[in-house]
Amino acid sequence: MGFNAKEGFFSHPLNRFIMNGDVMPVYSPNELAIKYIQLMKSGQVPTHEQLEAIRKGVIDYCESVHSSKDALEEDVRWINATWPVMYERFKASMGLTQMMLDGGMNSRYFYRYLYNTGKKRFAVALEIKDGYSMPVSGADVFEQIPKGDWALMVGAIEPVHVGRRQTDWLCQSVLRKAKKIFEAGAGLLPAYRRYGYPLGELDQKIVACDSSPDILRFLSAVFDKPLEDYNIEYHVDDLMKVMDDPQYFGQFDVVRMTGLISYFRHFEEKKVLIEKAARLLNDDGVILVDWWLMGASLARSGLINLWPGDGTSQLTPAANAEAAVAEATEICESMGLPFEHINDVCNGNPLCYTQAHAVPKFTLFVIGKNASPSVFDPIPGIYDCPTR
Repeated sequence: MGFNAKEGFFSHPLNRFIMNGDVMPVYSPNELAIKYIQLMKSGQVPTHEQLEAIRKGVIDYCESVHSSKDALEEDVRWINATWPVMYERFKASMGLTQMMLDGGMNSRYFYRYLYNTGKKRFAVALEIKDGYSMPVSGADVFEQIPKGDWALMVGAIEPVHVGRRQTDWLCQSVLRKAKKIFEAGAGLLPAYRRYGYPLGELDQKIVACDSSPDILRFLSAVFDKPLEDYNIEYHVDDLMKVMDDPQYFGQFDVVRMTGLISYFRHFEEKKVLIEKAARLLNDDGVILVDWWLMGASLARSGLINLWPGDGTSQLTPAANAEAAVAEATEICESMGLPFEHINDVCNGNPLCYTQAHAVPKFTLFVIGKNASPSVFDPIPGIYDCPTR
C-alpha cells in the first residue's frame, strides 16, 4: 500500500500548519535554541519575580480563554498544587524560565507538558507532536490544542516533533502489511492511532512493551476499548526481559524501535539491542530503527532540562547522519544483516522549500535480509517541503 505525500504526511493537521510561513516570527526553534543555550552558559539564575511571573502568566492565560468560572478554578487549583515542584524546576534552569516568559506561559497545555516530562512521562508528553496534550486542570484527558495556544506551535514546529511524525508516517506501509509486530518502547502507540491506521480491522497481532510504570493509566485515556479488543498484547516491563522470552523468537514480521536506540549511550548496548531484535524476526522479517541526530533543538532540550534525563536514560544522538550510518554499518556487518537507510531532511521550517536547506533530524534504518527502501513505498519529493 503506497502513500501519496499530499494525502499522507502533509495531510496531518500539524504538517499543514508548518507550511504556514506566518508562524515563523512567533516561534523559530533553532534561533530560540541558541538563545536558551547561551542563557544557560551565562550562569544566570532566575529571580523570584521572574518565577512568579510564570505562574501568574499561566493563570492569566487560562482566565483569558475560560468562560466558565468553575473550569478556571480547576485550572488554578492544579497549577497552585504543582507550583512548588515546578518552581524548583524553573529555578534550576534560566533557559527554561526564559522559554516560559517568551511564550510558554501563554498556554493551558505547555505547563502540564513540562510537568509530565519532569515525571518522566515522555510518551504522554509526546502527544503534543500530533496536536494533543493534557490541560492544566489536572484531569487525565488529552485535548486537541486550539489555535492561538502557544503549545500548538511547539508541537507543530519543534524538529523532534516533526521527526516523530515523519517516522510514524514512513512506517505506515510496512506496518499495515505485517501480520505480527513487536513494538519496543511502545508508549501510547501513536503510529497505530494516526493517519487512519485500520487498527482492529487487520488480521494482525501487536506485541508492545514499555517500562513506564503508569503507562496503562494513560493508554486508557486514548483507547476507547480494551487493548485486547484490538489484538494488542501490552507488557509493562523491562524491554530486554521481554525480548529474551523464547516464545517470541522467530515470530515477527516487523520489530519496530523508533525513538529508542538513541537512549542507549554505548555502542555495545546498541549492538545487543539489535541482536535481540533480530532474534525475534521470522525469515522475512525486518527491524525498523532510527538514530536521532544532534541539532540545536535537541541540544537545548538537554541543556535547559526540557526533557530531563536520569543519567542512565539520557538521549544521546549521533553527531550527524554519517556517524549514525557508520555505527549501524558496524553493528549490521558484524551480524551479517543487510540494511538500508533513509535520511530525514524536512526540518519543519515553513520557509524551507527544498531539501538543500533542511537539516536532518534522524536516520531511519530497515534491517533484515529483505531490507530495501521500497518497504516504505517512498514517493518522489516527499522529503522536499512543497512550494506555495
